[in-house]
Amino acid sequence: MIDVTINTQSITTNNKDWDGTIKGSQWFSTADFPSAHYLSSNIHTEDGKFIAHGELTLKGTTKPITVVFNWQEENGIAKFTGSATIDRREFEIGSGSWATNESVAYEVVLDIDLQLRKQ
Repeated sequence: MIDVTINTQSITTNNKDWDGTIKGSQWFSTADFPSAHYLSSNIHTEDGKFIAHGELTLKGTTKPITVVFNWQEENGIAKFTGSATIDRREFEIGSGSWATNESVAYEVVLDIDLQLRKQ
């Protein structure tokens, strides 16, 4: 099972102007939706990779999302690297003047890179 909560208020673009904008209502609306959530209990392997079928809740909308990932354990550290593709329109991400595919692509690739240690 994968059960991940993401603090949307921690979003950063490393650009002072964008950091304020991306947290606003046209993008992630982090004041109203301070977290996103991914849950999957359907995980299998295919062609040497793990495939997780689950649901992503972002800005109050829940949609099915498939995450393809690798899992590697080394020296007490588990490395989880993977990706998923979402259509940002399904989550009302990038509205107003940002609503076109020309401003920001509708399909967005989410790259995931986690290092986990046992406590």
